[in-house]
Amino acid sequence: MKSFFSADVIVIGGGHAGIEAAYVAAKGGAKTILITINLDTIGETPCNPSIGGPGKSQIVREIDALGGLMPKVSDMCAIQRRMINTKGGPAVHSLRFQVDRDKYRKTMKNTLEKVKNLYIKQGKVSDLLVEGNGIVGVKLNTGAEFYAENVIITAGTFLKGKIHIGDFSQKAGRYGEPGSFSLAKAISKLGISLNRLKTGTTPRLDSKTIDFSSLREQPSENIIHGFSLWKTPNWLSGRSCYVTRTNEEIHRIIEKNIDRSPLFSGKIKGIGPRYCPSIEDKVFRFEKDSHKIFLEPEGLFTDEIYMQGFSTSLPEDIQHKIIRLIPGLENVHIYKPGYAVEYDCIDSRELKKTLEHASIKGLYFAGQVNGTSGYEEAAGQGLIAGINALMKVQKRKEFILDRTRSYIGTLIDDLTLKGTNEPYRMFTSRMDYRMMVRQDNAHLRLCEKAYEAGVISQDQYKEYKERTFRISKTLKYMEKNIKKGKTLKQLLKTPGKKLEDIIKIKDFDLDDNDIITVESEIKYEGYILKLKKDQELNKKWREVRLPEDIDYMDINHISIEARQKLIKARPDTIGDIERIPGINSSDITGIIIYLRKNGHKDIN
Repeated sequence: MKSFFSADVIVIGGGHAGIEAAYVAAKGGAKTILITINLDTIGETPCNPSIGGPGKSQIVREIDALGGLMPKVSDMCAIQRRMINTKGGPAVHSLRFQVDRDKYRKTMKNTLEKVKNLYIKQGKVSDLLVEGNGIVGVKLNTGAEFYAENVIITAGTFLKGKIHIGDFSQKAGRYGEPGSFSLAKAISKLGISLNRLKTGTTPRLDSKTIDFSSLREQPSENIIHGFSLWKTPNWLSGRSCYVTRTNEEIHRIIEKNIDRSPLFSGKIKGIGPRYCPSIEDKVFRFEKDSHKIFLEPEGLFTDEIYMQGFSTSLPEDIQHKIIRLIPGLENVHIYKPGYAVEYDCIDSRELKKTLEHASIKGLYFAGQVNGTSGYEEAAGQGLIAGINALMKVQKRKEFILDRTRSYIGTLIDDLTLKGTNEPYRMFTSRMDYRMMVRQDNAHLRLCEKAYEAGVISQDQYKEYKERTFRISKTLKYMEKNIKKGKTLKQLLKTPGKKLEDIIKIKDFDLDDNDIITVESEIKYEGYILKLKKDQELNKKWREVRLPEDIDYMDINHISIEARQKLIKARPDTIGDIERIPGINSSDITGIIIYLRKNGHKDIN
């Protein structure tokens, strides 16, 4: 069947990665097709309908600075808002919003439908069309063909997806939704390596049957700015979350029936997320009398409650039995059981930092298909893949984020250099210079680069410049003015002092996010200066680019293992080499000696 549609960019999948990829490409002027199995599940939050958290809120703010959609829609749909990790410093402060699942999904779909140059198509991609070493389009299971020289695969958990509940298993990408087996076969046919991972979700409960009076309440907080700094949102009504715990009786029942868990019986072959373990894993890995469970609302107009911290694939009868032993849930009705899902993902080390495949021109991958977990990690990758597809359409330079200046850059750097053998989750601890790379200064770090790429508007750029000016003006004023024999900056460094104690905030037109930035830059000035110095010392060597035709088998001073890993990882710079597991300092020295001997211009 001949194609009836040609475009600049095709995006496969309507999840968080696919949305951002399609949105930014179309918004930038590229004719874009988004193909998804079901139009009504665009923007679905199949696990917990929450956005943000440690390491994740920083990504969402970066998506906002780069013109993405997730921050804006999260703010519009938030029903529970909190700033967490406030006992730590500003580097780890993290927004976390519970969103209305139904409203979030509908808002995303409605927003995409209005984007110029974006065409949404319901269909199932069964094959990839390749000519030579480049992608040229896709084929649907109906036989229809769509042509484009840039294709972004954001298949989530659907590649050979299989769900498990006790002894029951079914081919599915999510509960009640078919998996994508023909696409997995098409990817494998191109010589792309596939790995097997596992994730899971929790049972959904009926709030009408929960005794909240015995539980600890977590009310929504008074948050002024949300994830998006471009506009102060009109908040929805707030909903509370509640905290309960498992107990020793529950743990005994799980231990007694562990052979009925597909995770422990051997039915599940994929590797699960270490940092988000199932309740079965928790009982066997951690010697605790109880584990904390958060009961979180799924929306304003539904009674469904999500059991954060209780992911499970135990049989339904065991799920019912142990859940009703949890305080507050003694008479609970369970809407849906928890389940595990196995799926294929690619070896992300085969990708460039643009998320384009190294061997197949124009073929990009983003999201869980790259081995990550989390909506935020997926959205960040989708945005970068979409921007780079747009750059290729416009014949402009690649868009790559430095790992020292962004969480998204760190995420992609880790994936493309180190790969992952378990679902990768972002944490603040993965960031090398986290005191300099905070959620409050994401726009200051990235908006200039976003504007150069054309992914934020003139008005947004103007707003960014005004924010920069306000903050700079305040910092200079604090440094120059003296009170009680000290500069205002020195006074602010006094423990317990806040900016509002030193100056009149309204005189400087600062919003709440600006205040956090000013306080952080001053209070942690010494530490930030030390980090900047370290950055500069390392920058020279780390930015030395390696010749594209470098032959690692020709370098005598490095180990055979190092040669094999370098050939597979294809590092761009010496800094990249440092981050490849198994490469040691003597290997790096050997490469530098080789480059010097061969007259590399940046080695002297």
